[in-house]
Amino acid sequence: MKQFAKYARYYDSIYKDKDYKKEADFVEQLLKSQAKGKIKNILSIGCGTCMHELILEKSGYKITGIDRSEKMVALGKEKLKEAGSKIKLLQGDTSMKSLGTKFDAVVSLFNVIGYQTTVEALDTYLAFSNKHLKKGGLLAFDAWYQPAIVLSRPQNKEISAKDAEGNEFFRKTTSVLDIKKSVLHIRFEIQTENNGTRTTHADESHYMTFFTMKELEIAAQKNGFKLIKSCQPFEIKKDVSEDNWNMWVVMQKI
Repeated sequence: MKQFAKYARYYDSIYKDKDYKKEADFVEQLLKSQAKGKIKNILSIGCGTCMHELILEKSGYKITGIDRSEKMVALGKEKLKEAGSKIKLLQGDTSMKSLGTKFDAVVSLFNVIGYQTTVEALDTYLAFSNKHLKKGGLLAFDAWYQPAIVLSRPQNKEISAKDAEGNEFFRKTTSVLDIKKSVLHIRFEIQTENNGTRTTHADESHYMTFFTMKELEIAAQKNGFKLIKSCQPFEIKKDVSEDNWNMWVVMQKI
């Protein structure tokens, strides 16, 4: 089943309270703290509907975004048009040959790298990023930290939200953890309820991976990078922790 197909139309409603501004500001802070020169243009891999990217554009960056989901790109283009944005948004992924330009920085936000569930997929992602970076350019992404996931297993949950028309819906999330393969199978079901009866409108499986720092260091070296920074979200000076699934990583093109 295609990811972010029927589910895409509910995505922005589900995350409407997400603090995109805080996250985009942190990405900017993280890049500036590690960059040797000025960062002007950024490639965002897995940009979705461009929530972070619009904020970064307002901060003065020239942004190009790519995403594999046709539906997410269509929704993103509508949003960019309404905002009068100059962001270049393309449908595609890291299997694309070349975008024909190089960037000062490449970013992937909201655990996009977690979808690279095999060694081959991770290598393809890193090689693509390297090819599109200037020498000394930075790759920054958030990921899940394996020791934290082992200690704090995922929990099934359900949330309610309202779509753009104000209609209530529910997102049911169930997870199956495979420690041996370092994969978390997440199933998202979007449902509405009428007189106590649930109707399912989207049902998607997402397979996500998680990393040790050693795995990322080896992958970086293999693909022309040096891992230069790891930290907790919003805490540049705090190292990754077993108490927090989420971490930020910065690699520099050698």
